[in-house]
Amino acid sequence: MVGRRFFVALGSSRYRHLAEDEQLHSVPSDVRATRELFASFGYEPVLPGLGEYDGSQQIRQKLSHWSEDTALTADDVVVVYFAGHGSVEERDRHYLLCWDSRDGDLATTALATEDLVRILCRGNLRHLLLILDTCAGSAGGAEASAVALRTIAYRNADADSTGLWFLGSARRKDVAEDGAFVAALTEAVETTTGRTGQRQQYLDLTELVKAVNERFEADGLGQRAELACGLVTGLAPFLPNTGYTDELPPIGTDLEVQRRVALRDLTEHFGPRSRGVEFESEQGLYFSGRGRVLSELVLWLTSDHGDGRGRVVTGSPGCGKSAVLGRIVALSDSRYRDRLDLAGVEPATVVPAGCVTAAVHARHKRLEEVVERLATALEVEADGAAALLQELTRKGRQGAPLVIVVDAVDEAGSDTAADAGGHGEPRRITRELLRPMSEIQGVRLLVGTRHELVGPLGPTFVCMDLDQSQYRASVDDVTGYVTRVLLASEEAEVRTPYRGLRDLARTVARGVAEKAAGVYLYARTTARTLRSDVTPVDISRPRWADKLPSEVGEAFDDYLARFGPDEHESAAC
Repeated sequence: MVGRRFFVALGSSRYRHLAEDEQLHSVPSDVRATRELFASFGYEPVLPGLGEYDGSQQIRQKLSHWSEDTALTADDVVVVYFAGHGSVEERDRHYLLCWDSRDGDLATTALATEDLVRILCRGNLRHLLLILDTCAGSAGGAEASAVALRTIAYRNADADSTGLWFLGSARRKDVAEDGAFVAALTEAVETTTGRTGQRQQYLDLTELVKAVNERFEADGLGQRAELACGLVTGLAPFLPNTGYTDELPPIGTDLEVQRRVALRDLTEHFGPRSRGVEFESEQGLYFSGRGRVLSELVLWLTSDHGDGRGRVVTGSPGCGKSAVLGRIVALSDSRYRDRLDLAGVEPATVVPAGCVTAAVHARHKRLEEVVERLATALEVEADGAAALLQELTRKGRQGAPLVIVVDAVDEAGSDTAADAGGHGEPRRITRELLRPMSEIQGVRLLVGTRHELVGPLGPTFVCMDLDQSQYRASVDDVTGYVTRVLLASEEAEVRTPYRGLRDLARTVARGVAEKAAGVYLYARTTARTLRSDVTPVDISRPRWADKLPSEVGEAFDDYLARFGPDEHESAAC
């Protein structure tokens, strides 16, 4: 349920300490256009004139007083739009410049981007979109996202859509053209609405950003918008789809009815992970390696005779657990499978289409929701875990094995302390559903989780630990992955200094892979940072590889300077 919608415009066009050619004359018109755009979606404009000759302290006070007086609730939606100059101070903090800000004293005279999040999210607000129309805007979104992830917990684990989203008009090293973003955003809303159709209630922000960048590309502009997110479940409820029609009849076939719930987890989680990307809107096909674990899983899943044991894929954060399970689920779906290039892929690592009966991404879901999704996919009625287990027992005796995949069990439930570290809801799902399910004849259960839940799953599971030598990604596997990311051959809109330089990309990728030690998260964050640079790594310099981040934490620092962090393994949104 979505409650009130509020739009806050914060515009700074005049700067006391900047030269005339540094004033931003299009800001007032940008603010008006953006206010009108969101008003058309039912937003109430508040705090008119905020930022016009206001100092940072005045802005903080006005936002704080409004937030308290409004008493924002968990159902409310807030969009904050900032148009003006931004600045990053030593990669540490992102600031929004106010009319009296001074470059030499940003901490005192400018507004730290994170302060917007702190002020608005002190209460129950769970739906916040922060749009930064400023140079290095995405850096501000990433930094604000980091604060949000540390300070805000879910108030309602059953929410269909929860999250903090940050849209920057320019990448960290881009110069945001005055007035360009709002024109692109307005057109992108129309484009995205046309592409969305009638069955999706809200516009997908990832598709919106893609359309914005298409406009930038068409206009010959070098800037690119970027999206960051944190504490996200479900589709962002900020832009209602004007073409949405409630209660449409079924799409047509029984197969489609079976897919209606699974489709969301497929497109938001399993599908992107199967391609080695974060968002469904990204075009790349970057998955590589994992031959041994995949071939063993395929052999187990397709064997005529089961061994009566489930499989649990585990490992440290960032090792690629979700990519392995995503590969199984995506290749099983005939429609998604058609999108994947299987040329040259070892046949032993590919499951047959239709292999998986049901798949659930358990992140932020309670036991009841996991049960409901599995029951829908199985076309049975079950009012609880016990009833579902009975139905599985009945179906398991009828013929072909039932293949069920449940990923991110350790991230089930809320983000509160009760569920941290695999306790609370993850243990409940493990105890009441997964462990007894693995013992049912005719069921082949595949689970993805971190190490802390392997023990509670019990002896009916075979553990496949991606940190162990037999399953760990090889240097060649990671090199292939990083090379593809650096080249971005299938993402024409991505500007990378490695495009067309395959030998150079592979040399740099090898250096990244050797430091990654089998951790794809390190490889991904480092590769994306490198390809955002203006120039490629100079491999002629002595010990060039030593300049690469030396560990995952250091790679995160570079990565989070451009994207929104997510403290969970699957990151992102």
